[in-house]
Amino acid sequence: MQLLLRSIQYAIERKRGQVAGRLDNAGLDARVKERTAELESVNDQLQREIAERRQTEEQLVKSNQQLTVALAELRAVQRSRAAAERSGSATREIEEALKRIQQHSEVVLRAPAVITHPEKVTEHIQQIILAVDAGRKALRGPGDASAIAEAVDVPSEEVFQTVALDALMDHVTELFRPRSGEPAGDAVPKVAFERKAGPAVKIHGDPIRLREMLTHLVRNSMNAIPRRGTITIGAHQQGDDAILTVQDDGLGVTEAMRQRLLDPSAAAERADGWPSGYAVIHEVVARHRGRLEIGSRKGIGTTVRVIFPSAESAATPPPRCRVLVVDDDPAVREVIQTYLTDDGYDVTPAVNGRDGLEKFQGGEFDIVMTDRSMPEMEGDELAREVKQRRPNVPVILVTGFGDIMAATGEKPEGVDIVMSKPFTMAGLRTTLARFRQAQFGRSAV
Repeated sequence: MQLLLRSIQYAIERKRGQVAGRLDNAGLDARVKERTAELESVNDQLQREIAERRQTEEQLVKSNQQLTVALAELRAVQRSRAAAERSGSATREIEEALKRIQQHSEVVLRAPAVITHPEKVTEHIQQIILAVDAGRKALRGPGDASAIAEAVDVPSEEVFQTVALDALMDHVTELFRPRSGEPAGDAVPKVAFERKAGPAVKIHGDPIRLREMLTHLVRNSMNAIPRRGTITIGAHQQGDDAILTVQDDGLGVTEAMRQRLLDPSAAAERADGWPSGYAVIHEVVARHRGRLEIGSRKGIGTTVRVIFPSAESAATPPPRCRVLVVDDDPAVREVIQTYLTDDGYDVTPAVNGRDGLEKFQGGEFDIVMTDRSMPEMEGDELAREVKQRRPNVPVILVTGFGDIMAATGEKPEGVDIVMSKPFTMAGLRTTLARFRQAQFGRSAV
């Protein structure tokens, strides 16, 4: 009987355990299902966030593309405005150049008394040449000229000479005065020009680039005057300095803008709203060993002072420079020799590369100027031979294929500058002046 009771008790405990196990399993299943549901919810949320992030990224990419297009359009507008600005200035310059050519030509053709005085004819022809050069530079623009010069290493045709600042100021202000028959508009009638009288001031420089610089300064002053105002232009000498001043009573600029205008690197990255031409202004000032000062107060006006070495301080005579001219064409040799001799150079001609090398070995020369295509020894080989013997002597290679060399970036070994044919007196003078300045200092320019 006792055994039977124990068996029944065991069976009951076993059954109880099975029931408890089933209950535990059911609870576990419920917890697993609950956790699974939570994970599925989290996964759904994560998928939604991933989709939203992808959508945001796509929108950012699209916005960035739109921004890139907008920036390109903005740059195109800025370039268009700059081109229009240059075009307007160039048109006035070309009109003025044509007028000067016509005036001087008519004087020579219609005034018999002039013909009997060669010095007067020469003076009129020189003025015509300057007018042609001014018109050509205005037509191609300073940017194009400098780009070509840099690509082929051919300097732009600057002509350094004594420049009277009074005449320079008269010329520029005349460009902005209304002419008879022109309709009244926003351009000039609102501005009165005043000149500060004083003793004549002269500097040593390129009249065309100086005129371009002053034109930008005057135009900026005009643009700063909203209705009516006055632009005062003057020049005076202070010690060894010649000081050119352009003053207006316009809107003025902030101190931050004034500082940026004095920074050549900032001026080169001009944004919309900047005064025009400051990259050119800085370039011309630097080329003439000058410095720029700007004073401005918002609502009061702006005063720009450009300080150059005066002509007297730059008037020390340059030393004689010895040039070896190598060309197999006697007519070209004669032209170059005449050009350089008139400019005070000691010139030794050579009929070909072999003759040039022999004369170079037997003499002392500061510069070698050689044609490229010649019999016996070409200019490329002569340049290498010169550099092997005297590396510091500059070599100028003259060729009719300068534009092709510019396009391909070609510059033969031993050549310092490639100069294109046909060249002008101004181009030749400026090319040599670069080396004379490096060898003999400022007075050689």
